[in-house]
Amino acid sequence: MVAADTGSRCGETQVETPPAHLVILYDGALRFLRIALEGLQRRDFRTHGVNLGRAQTLLCELIAGLDLGAGEGAYNLLATYRYCLQRLLVANAEDRPEYVEEVIGLLAALREAGDSTAASLRPGNLPAPPGPAPCCIGKAL
Repeated sequence: MVAADTGSRCGETQVETPPAHLVILYDGALRFLRIALEGLQRRDFRTHGVNLGRAQTLLCELIAGLDLGAGEGAYNLLATYRYCLQRLLVANAEDRPEYVEEVIGLLAALREAGDSTAASLRPGNLPAPPGPAPCCIGKAL
């Protein structure tokens, strides 16, 4: 995952937690998908197409932000994001609202998981750092 450097004026460096960044991307994609779905249901194909495109752009951002060196979880997310993109392409080409609803369900579940992770990483929720290793007790460090 990617950490964004949001340096402040005082020369301090603040790092946004990756889950918080993901939640923002998921929220945007979900918002655009809901607007696209409403457009399709109203037969407003311009609104439908524009907002599906915006959601697809955010999915591409999610893909670009993956650290595939992080292991199997990153590859699973990549597969899920690619699947979502494929479903949205078909939804747009064939006017299939059920495909948009499916992607909304997948991204909502991922967003909820990201939101839970971000909450657990807030300073008040972090566990206390472990004490020194038993082999170091009583020795000068």
